[in-house]
Amino acid sequence: MHRDRWPYLYYVLDSCASLDVLHVSSTNFLDGYDREVDERVVGPHVPSFSVFRRFSIIGLIITLWDSTSDFVGFLTKESDVYSFGVVLCEVLCGRLCMVDDKLQPLVGLTQQSFRQNTVNQIVLTNIRDEVNPNSLDVFSKVAYQCLKLERDERPLATEIVRGLEVALQYQVSEPYTCFSFCLPSPSDSLSYSSIKRSQPCRRFQFHEIQLATKNFDETLVVGKVGFGKVYKGKIFDRSSLVIAAFKRLDSMSMQGAAAFWPEVEMLSTVRQCNIVSLIGYCNQGDEMILVYEYIHNVSLNDHLHQLGTPLSWLQRLNICIDAGGGLRYLHTRIEVGVIHRDIKSSNLLLDESWTAKIADLGLATIVPRNQTYVSDAIKGTFGYLDPDYFYTGN
Repeated sequence: MHRDRWPYLYYVLDSCASLDVLHVSSTNFLDGYDREVDERVVGPHVPSFSVFRRFSIIGLIITLWDSTSDFVGFLTKESDVYSFGVVLCEVLCGRLCMVDDKLQPLVGLTQQSFRQNTVNQIVLTNIRDEVNPNSLDVFSKVAYQCLKLERDERPLATEIVRGLEVALQYQVSEPYTCFSFCLPSPSDSLSYSSIKRSQPCRRFQFHEIQLATKNFDETLVVGKVGFGKVYKGKIFDRSSLVIAAFKRLDSMSMQGAAAFWPEVEMLSTVRQCNIVSLIGYCNQGDEMILVYEYIHNVSLNDHLHQLGTPLSWLQRLNICIDAGGGLRYLHTRIEVGVIHRDIKSSNLLLDESWTAKIADLGLATIVPRNQTYVSDAIKGTFGYLDPDYFYTGN
């Protein structure tokens, strides 16, 4: 296996030799290349108490067991941008980067098609005929820039939204109309970031949530995430009876407890139309429950993969603009910036009007205004994880 072909992989192999075990397995796009990549193990056998982690490095599934320490990487807002670029690829091609916990060669395929000027060939067949060529050209350029390996070559969230809006204009305009694609002024992002919650989130009593969910009736379960099960129910929010989603911490969850308070603190201070609103929370005894506005139309992931919803190109563009607006808001908040750290299609929820909202800020971290990065344990979902973020780990 040549170092110049897989530089990131060799970095991982070299720098992680002290781990208990490093196992690397290739995905199907490596067929015909270096077959010795398929199985490689460094170090002794896995101890019974070791922690299991998986990451994605340039299309390779990296599985790490480390019983002693967390990997620390330099996290920047551009890491979110890379993840968002993966979502754009999913929207374009109508397929996911991860299927049944197996990494798909989606990012590499999109990058290669862009370089060879054959992006139109990877567009989902059902919408290929309706896509305006200029709209496709701008959209694919935005996606390609988001996926640049060098972080400083990736666009800002404000630039992403502006580019997607240009793609939308081309789609709905008369042929041969020309639109400019330039940076928005600073005032654009500041005004967009100034929306605050009119009321603070509420602390609910456990018996209120028991009543709302009929004592956590299994028939009311609408989803399951790393934190735990999500229930649908009705609860009084001050004077109004509202439909809400109740995310209850699973006692076996490795992520939940640590993610609970960061999400409460971040979501309780702001309200923005493309961020799922936190109505309140419950922290009573061993119970940790987050109460959100209920989003009726499930996630973008569900529509792209499980439901096979025939989303038009126009719908896809609007969904991406909405999601980009939410990301822009997180990155350009007046007081501090927020890095989501887990942007993916399953964390983009769609309401009854198909407005996209970013959900699950449990892994999010704050970036002070005077800093360009934070040094923190590497977290995220492989397939969407920024390779350069992992590359800075040690």
